Amino acid sequence: FTPHQEIYSIDECFLDLTGIPNDLVAHAHRMRKRIKQYLGLPTCVGIGHSKTLAKLANHIAKKRLHYQGVFSWSHCNRLEADALMADIDIGEVWGVGRRLKIQLEQFGMRSVCDLKYAQTSLIRKRFGVVLERTVHELNGVSCLTLEDTEEHQAVRKHQIISSKSFGKPVHQLDELRQAIVSYVTRAAEKLRQQDSWCSHLLVYLRTNPFAPHHPQYAKSITIPLLMGTDDTRVLAKHASAGIEHIYRPGFAYKKAGVMLFDLHPAGHDQGDLFCHAPQRERSSQLMQVMDRLNHEYGSNTLRLAAAGLRPQWTMRSSQRSPNYTTAWNELALACANR
Repeated sequence: FTPHQEIYSIDECFLDLTGIPNDLVAHAHRMRKRIKQYLGLPTCVGIGHSKTLAKLANHIAKKRLHYQGVFSWSHCNRLEADALMADIDIGEVWGVGRRLKIQLEQFGMRSVCDLKYAQTSLIRKRFGVVLERTVHELNGVSCLTLEDTEEHQAVRKHQIISSKSFGKPVHQLDELRQAIVSYVTRAAEKLRQQDSWCSHLLVYLRTNPFAPHHPQYAKSITIPLLMGTDDTRVLAKHASAGIEHIYRPGFAYKKAGVMLFDLHPAGHDQGDLFCHAPQRERSSQLMQVMDRLNHEYGSNTLRLAAAGLRPQWTMRSSQRSPNYTTAWNELALACANR
């Protein structure tokens, strides 16, 4: 659909549609249809002259069903666009988090339209150049270019997140603990792949926000580590303690996850009087063996027992294509008639 793509996250990407001669909305509908046909995944497409506008358009395409999953700002005049933006909370703007939203509301900015027409000199003085750039982007001035995927992946990540929605509601602490250990194991693998250590760990869980008739609960906890580490065992121990601390009985949990942050190159850490170098060396050797076995014989060949043997909470994957080339039990069958 386009030669230029930036993979932004596991389920989101930016496409450069410059030079495509056809109607972009029709092009986007064909894109949605093809993805649904080939992958079985529902998608929404937002089209704008900047990344921030494209993200906002995607939000509109998701929330307003009459657009049928595709929204483009080019189909609106300025008054129509402002009316749409005035109806959207400022917290939906890409890059405006909870704390920044509160600060902006204190200045009387509550909608996207308020931010769009904010005085850029004031925004720069009060909130910095990043938010000033966002204001320009809301006005159709592209300030963020498409990042090359290979170059983007070569850069060290500043945080690593591992989370999934459960295939069924989870009520018990034991199952939540298994899920968190499983997620932190995957995050630790990614941490070692980029040769980094982390010094902080965040654990969170929440119920299903799309089931308002059920009791709602969401909580997170940040855990500082005495020393940076990439050891799955250490991270799993702290993650388990975190989930035990924030767990509350009586709720049907839909999602949990972990985030590793405060990352720095492995070995670049202040020493500890009580942690000797041989302990670090043994930890590194053990993790290397664990990664090598899982790479050669398949994921989870060697794992922590705390992750569970036959978990019932795993995410549904009924629409997943078979692993024809990587799983013996999913090889394609071929029959020949004599």
